[in-house]
Amino acid sequence: MDSRREARPEGGSDERAEEAWQRQTEVEDAAAPGPVAPLLRIVLLALAMLAIVFLLFQRLAQIG
Repeated sequence: MDSRREARPEGGSDERAEEAWQRQTEVEDAAAPGPVAPLLRIVLLALAMLAIVFLLFQRLAQIG
């Protein structure tokens, strides 16, 4: 195995780093959320905003 390392050009470590980086990006791309996740976030944000407005008006009704 040492003879193969000696036969490699000096950029061998760069090539290995590049391969490791590509494998990592493939794993990250595979784990990326689908198109449903942003829609779910928007729906949850809208529900949270509606709840805040509802509670605000409820509190205003209690006060006066």
